[in-house]
Amino acid sequence: MSERLHYILKQQRELLEDCPDVMRTSRFVFPGPVGSQRKLDSYLRHFRRIRDLAGIPEEYRPNYCLRDTVASRLLSSGATLDEVAYQLGHSPGSPMTRRYARFLESAQRGIADRTQRVMDEMLRQEP
Repeated sequence: MSERLHYILKQQRELLEDCPDVMRTSRFVFPGPVGSQRKLDSYLRHFRRIRDLAGIPEEYRPNYCLRDTVASRLLSSGATLDEVAYQLGHSPGSPMTRRYARFLESAQRGIADRTQRVMDEMLRQEP
C-alpha cells in the first residue's frame, strides 16, 4: 500500500467520525447511509452524469483507459515489464517471478510508491 493510499484511508476514517453511528461502526470503508455496502448502481448513476456533462462518449471505459495510462507511464519512467504486470495483476513472463515478487516487501513498496509518483505527476499536468 502506498503512503498516499494509507493517508486517504486514515482521512476516510476521520470523516466517518462525524457521521451517524450506523456509518461510523460499519465494517465497510465507504459505507452507504445505512452502514451497508454501497451499491455499484449508485456510483454508476453519478459517473454517467459526470461523463455526459463532460461530453465523454458512452463507449469510453475509464477503468481500462486508466490502467493503460498508468502502465505506459510506469514503463516510461523505468519500471520493468514484470513490475507493471505485477502491479496490474497480470502474469509476467514467468509465473515464478510473480510468486517471488509477492514476498519482497521492498519491491511491493517500490512499485506502489512509483505508481503514486506517476499519478501525482499526471495530476499536476494541466490539460
